[in-house]
Amino acid sequence: EDLGLKYVGPIDGHDIEALESALTRAKRFGGPVIVHCLTEKGRGYQPALADEADRFHAVGKIHPDTGLPIASSGADWTSVFGDEMVKLGEEREDIVAITAAMLQPVGLDKFAKRFPERVYDVGIAEQHGAVSAAGLAHAGVHPVFAVYATFLNRAF
Repeated sequence: EDLGLKYVGPIDGHDIEALESALTRAKRFGGPVIVHCLTEKGRGYQPALADEADRFHAVGKIHPDTGLPIASSGADWTSVFGDEMVKLGEEREDIVAITAAMLQPVGLDKFAKRFPERVYDVGIAEQHGAVSAAGLAHAGVHPVFAVYATFLNRAF
């Protein structure tokens, strides 16, 4: 708030009435507002809750009752990338992987299992991931920062 930003929260993001009230309050401020909402990924959907590693963060077509895939789509970009990272990791000890709380969705889970000491998860801090990658590269390491383009905005 010292920077001229108003703050509302934290709000239970699953409480629709509380969320609506917070957003209405924020709208009345007439300027920059941070609305801090706390949510739980997969909340209320049993197949997502059972998926502890990912909570259905990145999912294709599934049967809504079981959460199981409707049809296998074969190899996708993420799995090809993940396999190639493992292959390169075996060839080069200077390769490290960086993720921002998206190990499985970006395909680094196999690399992490094979080379756990060469994976850095910076949490939801893409800006830290990008700067860490730059620092590691400057030090002679070969970092691979795997991040969704939509989340890369936080790095800027």
